[in-house]
Amino acid sequence: MSSVGGDEGEIESLFVLEEYRGKSIGDAFMEKSIEWLKKRGGTKINIKVAEGNEKAFGFYEKYGFYLSSYNLRRR
Repeated sequence: MSSVGGDEGEIESLFVLEEYRGKSIGDAFMEKSIEWLKKRGGTKINIKVAEGNEKAFGFYEKYGFYLSSYNLRRR
């Protein structure tokens, strides 16, 4: 799921079941999401990664994403 407002786009959700990982499904989702956002004016694209899912960083880095901030929440 992705959304765009102005030039800010966000890939809100991207998930592949474990048994289907490593079959380029996530790559297809990512490429389609980025294409969709760009067509709608999204030039600044963001992804939020939940704490504990840091292993996904390598996947996102392949597409030019990098860690740019930490979001802290009070319990």
